[in-house]
Amino acid sequence: MTLLHVLGGDSMGGCERLSIDLASHYAHTRKVKQVALFYGDAGSGPAWIEFQKLGVETVAIPYDGRKLAFVRDVRRMCRSRKVDRVLTHGFGMHLLIAIGARLAGAHRILALVGNPPPEDPNVLRRVRRRAQMARPLVSGEVACSEYVRLQMIQQYRLPPTRVWVVYPSARVNEVSRRSEARRHEQKYGHDQNRGPVIIMVARLDPIKDHATVIRAISILKESFPDVRLRLVGDGPIRDSLQTLATELGVKDSVEFTGARHDIPEQLGGADIFVYGTTANEGFGIVLAEAMAARLPIVCTDVGPCREVLDEGRAGVLVEPGNPLAMAGALECLLRDRDAADQMAIRGLEHARHHYSVEQVASQYDSLLGW
Repeated sequence: MTLLHVLGGDSMGGCERLSIDLASHYAHTRKVKQVALFYGDAGSGPAWIEFQKLGVETVAIPYDGRKLAFVRDVRRMCRSRKVDRVLTHGFGMHLLIAIGARLAGAHRILALVGNPPPEDPNVLRRVRRRAQMARPLVSGEVACSEYVRLQMIQQYRLPPTRVWVVYPSARVNEVSRRSEARRHEQKYGHDQNRGPVIIMVARLDPIKDHATVIRAISILKESFPDVRLRLVGDGPIRDSLQTLATELGVKDSVEFTGARHDIPEQLGGADIFVYGTTANEGFGIVLAEAMAARLPIVCTDVGPCREVLDEGRAGVLVEPGNPLAMAGALECLLRDRDAADQMAIRGLEHARHHYSVEQVASQYDSLLGW
């Protein structure tokens, strides 16, 4: 029996992390061969390397627009590896993947969806058409949140009975252990007299709302002059965000770290996690990681984030695009540390019960028919 993980490129994002977590879990719990197929640029990225470290065979079949040739190559690859079950990311591309895998004899194929449907009407029509064409070939679609599931049913016109919800995984125990170690180190280190540190971990991308966070910090500095904002991540809007920080006079209070590989330690070195985002958010797995790191959270009140934060019981939800409301929530947490600590504890327990790799893998076990 062979399980095939299908991804686009081999950079490290939420989809890649989920597949790697599942591959690692199955490598230790099941006698199943696993293969990772990449149809975008791949061959040396972090996801490619992580799969290889696990002993998972990595294969690149670049898609160049020639549909029949791509399906043929996927079929050959699946047949030669005796692929039986498939977990495929990249909604829309799942149609071609499913055709090739079915022709090779695979009998259980799940299409994983990590974002709401596209807003562009032309793109939406194209993806909807592919979703409908794939229905006879795909065993079902797996949405990363109930919010995304409802959007799929409405926009892709899929039957509710075939669209399931499985939350992405977070390495809760590992994040908790590493962030606590950093917190302990900091407590007895040289920077114990520092000002409050507020952190946001996210790609610097228009789908997020870093601008509101920066504006909130400029307001918060009136009450906490020594507050610092640490933005972990990189992306296409970095220059514009740095310009905004300069224009607001908070350039020296906003740190752009770029992409980091020590996220648990970064979380452990902060006092509050803030997450500014938009309605295009699919889930926000970093919220689960922040909960695992026992951080109080202030977050934009959009569908998936409200869902992740247990309807506001595991974090403070604020009106989208409202820096004054965000600054007020941050100030309340900084002034009432007991309330902040209680919220952080609730968040940690929620993460352990809903987002651990073991919990997520058990749901995929059922969907894969194991």
